[in-house]
Amino acid sequence: MLPSFLHLTDRVFIAEIVIIFSALYLERNICTKVGGDGISVPSGRKNMVKWMYAQAIGPKIMIKTGISVIILTVLFDVCALHFKALQNIVSFMPWIVLLYILGSLFVIDNKVAAFSPEWLSKDKEKEKNWVDTAAEFARKRQYKELYEFATSTK
Repeated sequence: MLPSFLHLTDRVFIAEIVIIFSALYLERNICTKVGGDGISVPSGRKNMVKWMYAQAIGPKIMIKTGISVIILTVLFDVCALHFKALQNIVSFMPWIVLLYILGSLFVIDNKVAAFSPEWLSKDKEKEKNWVDTAAEFARKRQYKELYEFATSTK
């Protein structure tokens, strides 16, 4: 039996759970080929460095999005029991979830577009070494190290 507040939306966080599990899958199975199965945002398909950067930061942003949408949904559902005006907002929750998902992809795209170390497209050797290091972390399934490596790059 579902808790009574879940009967307002008649759903059990399916979209949010799919977001989280998809992000966990993408974090565990990093694609090292541009345009492959991964976080595919327009600015991430420009070169291998930006592609690997998107794969490093994307899943964490998607997981945070899924968790925040679950919290937001529960909060609105519980508050809608006490405030009748919120029941109309709860009926729009699927659209709010969609906006959160699209917003997280927009955030990932902006972060990848803003990622431009001074050596990018100037020093091919350094670019190749960066990609090789990131791909090695991905192959060894060292996700935390890949994230730290990518976010610490200047």
